[in-house]
Amino acid sequence: MSDFPVFGVGVHYPGDVLAAAILGIFASAVACRFVSKLILVKKLLGIYEKGEQIILPSKKKARGA
Repeated sequence: MSDFPVFGVGVHYPGDVLAAAILGIFASAVACRFVSKLILVKKLLGIYEKGEQIILPSKKKARGA
């Protein structure tokens, strides 16, 4: 979205904007595909979820307490 104002003023050629968009889509697809398989990321997400459960208890627990 930030490339469109630059294109509108004539600072970049349409091919530049298109190439940046394609590169961004490709990079995000690669990141989504491989980051989810990393063991470190899974461990960190597990730690985060445990902390989240402590800080924000579920509504069932909160009602019973």
